[in-house]
Amino acid sequence: MRASSGVGFKIRIRVSDESSEQSQLLQRILASRHFAQSEMLKRVLRYLVDHSKKEDTRAISEWEIGTRAVGRPEPFHPREDPIVRVSLSSIRQRLESYFETEGREEPLRLEISKGRYRALFVPNEKGHAGSWVRSFWQPYFDNARPNILVHSEPLFLREPRGARFRDIRLNNPETAPQRAKEIWPELGAWSFQPYYGYLSVGTVYCMLAVIGTFHDAGVAIEPKSPRSCTWQELRHSNVVLIGSAAANSYIQSLEGKGNFELQDDCIGNLDPQNGERPKYYGERYMDGKLPRHKEYALITRRPGLEPDCAVTIIAAFHAKAIEAAGQFVTSEDQLRGLPKALTRNWPDALPRHFQVLIEVEMIDIGDELVNVRATPLTQRVMPVA
Repeated sequence: MRASSGVGFKIRIRVSDESSEQSQLLQRILASRHFAQSEMLKRVLRYLVDHSKKEDTRAISEWEIGTRAVGRPEPFHPREDPIVRVSLSSIRQRLESYFETEGREEPLRLEISKGRYRALFVPNEKGHAGSWVRSFWQPYFDNARPNILVHSEPLFLREPRGARFRDIRLNNPETAPQRAKEIWPELGAWSFQPYYGYLSVGTVYCMLAVIGTFHDAGVAIEPKSPRSCTWQELRHSNVVLIGSAAANSYIQSLEGKGNFELQDDCIGNLDPQNGERPKYYGERYMDGKLPRHKEYALITRRPGLEPDCAVTIIAAFHAKAIEAAGQFVTSEDQLRGLPKALTRNWPDALPRHFQVLIEVEMIDIGDELVNVRATPLTQRVMPVA
């Protein structure tokens, strides 16, 4: 009897340890940059993990997930509202990205089985060669030049009593206070001063993705604002520019002569090929009863200010598109999907200078944008300029 009891005690300890390891892994995943800003996806993933721990082996229905995890009111019809399918696709993609980056050394992987909505903890045996990411960033990793990241710094206007506001049309600190009163005469005698105190969440997450990739490669990169660096610094450095031209003057100055260019409110295509548009604007639309949002981001690799330097521009007009572009250039899975038309020898000989226009599909629910999915739309080998 004692021997039997001892065996049972050991089994309970092992199961407890395994459960604790799984719970800790889930918490690390939910706190990571891939999930931290999406409360809905976190709720869905927690629901799937909790339900999958039960002995009930039946498949979880889309209706259950939609009403109990997403929060859709009854009646909920999954065929009319694809929120569950879209959310699960995003969760799978984000899990893949997590285990490609900061989670690549985890002993376990968390996966969502296809065909059945169940969470599975399996040994992490995939490994992470990093060949696609390393090929993309090779000019920065294998170069003795310093690396500088210059992010957008949106202009806010500050009123002495503490009010702060931002208008995307106002980016010149010298003219913005007066222009604000011309746009809103009701501001009257209010006095405003330029104020730089906030960054968009999308810009921050793009920066974290790039800085994390450099850190993993053991390569230094220094983040700076447009006001804290000089042309002299940029001249002798490899440069990454992140954000929008309106809030990052270096983007506009270093954009170069590519087929795609950042215009006032869209990405222009100066040489449309068959099936391409001359201009790419963001748009909102309905997918059945599900509100959707589409934006575009432009990734440009061009020559630096000295012959052996590189400039990479990650730009868009929407914060989440900037975030998605950051995920794109730091993800093995995303970079692997670049069409081979860009070069016959990819990834062994990626062109030194190129442009990639990516389409970013989102679910638009209130102020929470989830399922940020970037796919390459079209690309060009860029002339040296």
